[in-house]
Amino acid sequence: MAAKYLFYILALLVHLLRADDTTLRTCIGGPVQNLDIGCQKITLEPLIIQKLNGNKIAVLNSGKLETIIEIRAGLVVSENDLPGFLEILPNLKVLNNDGGPALTFFKNKNLKSFKIGKGTKSGISGESVVFKDEPFFSDAYESAESYKALLDLATEFKTSNCYAPFVGKITPAEVEGMSTFEIVYIVVVAVFSLILIGVLFAIIKCDYHALGKLGKEKPREHRPREYTTKSPMNFAMEPHKRSHYNSKKEY
Repeated sequence: MAAKYLFYILALLVHLLRADDTTLRTCIGGPVQNLDIGCQKITLEPLIIQKLNGNKIAVLNSGKLETIIEIRAGLVVSENDLPGFLEILPNLKVLNNDGGPALTFFKNKNLKSFKIGKGTKSGISGESVVFKDEPFFSDAYESAESYKALLDLATEFKTSNCYAPFVGKITPAEVEGMSTFEIVYIVVVAVFSLILIGVLFAIIKCDYHALGKLGKEKPREHRPREYTTKSPMNFAMEPHKRSHYNSKKEY
């Protein structure tokens, strides 16, 4: 009997804990321009912030994003010309996507900064952030502003209940699109490495030949002096020269 009452109590607690979730106004994701005002929970399709420029910036001030508390299908920021998005989802508490990355950036030409909201987001799951043909990620190597924005974004995600790496994937296009600084750095390092290898090889080769010569050298042999035919000793032994020598002494 006690077990039965305990079961009812647990069921009541579960219902109370889920009460807030069931009362959220749920909307299907899609472009933010087509989103209804007052949506609190986005499901089934990602929420897409796409192709916004100076003429369409009013959509960010329409109040559509301020009411969103949960995004269960991911957030896509795509093909915008704006330099930054600051606290675009100030009340967001949950950002995840069971079918893909929680946050995707794609071809935003001038994006330098991006911040979701003020508070720490909870429930972020799946691949955290994916960059696809995104200059924002590449610019972080050259622009201090983009680099700081990327660090802030990483901090915002990592301080959440995020069990996946911050950057889940970088597409091949991003790897190919290296900055000029990276290319110059790689070339300089490669040339310096080749020069260093050449110098070391030359030093080793010279030392090897020097040791080889030292081992092959032999001490000089002492040879007796060879006297020519004009030496006094040989001259004394020649009769015809000796007689000529004696004839000069006779007076």
